[in-house]
Amino acid sequence: MAVSSCRRSHSYKLLRTWPEKQAVADAMAKWNAADLEQACDEIGVVMPMLRTAEEFLREPAYEYIAQEALIKIEKIGDSAPEPLSSAAAQPLSGVRALGMGHIITGAGLGRDLAQHGADY
Repeated sequence: MAVSSCRRSHSYKLLRTWPEKQAVADAMAKWNAADLEQACDEIGVVMPMLRTAEEFLREPAYEYIAQEALIKIEKIGDSAPEPLSSAAAQPLSGVRALGMGHIITGAGLGRDLAQHGADY
């Protein structure tokens, strides 16, 4: 919680605004998206700009990302298989997931797992 609050306060300071929805929207509207993304990166705040597929493919990081597996599963221990419950409220109810994502999509994946019932 403290880390989140600290980053949030850094964001407000960068934007020169306060924690009110319209004030934040107005402050962000004054920025060029690429400049805001860069400024946030410099202070350690994750605030990526939305890119079209064509823009993303031109990013230098894409060359690295394209060489990696789309999904990588690592076995980290030996245990007997545990079947999923047929009485589960959601498809991933009872599944505990540990996210070790190192790019922004890691957070998105965790959110998706949680929305399907995983304890993330």
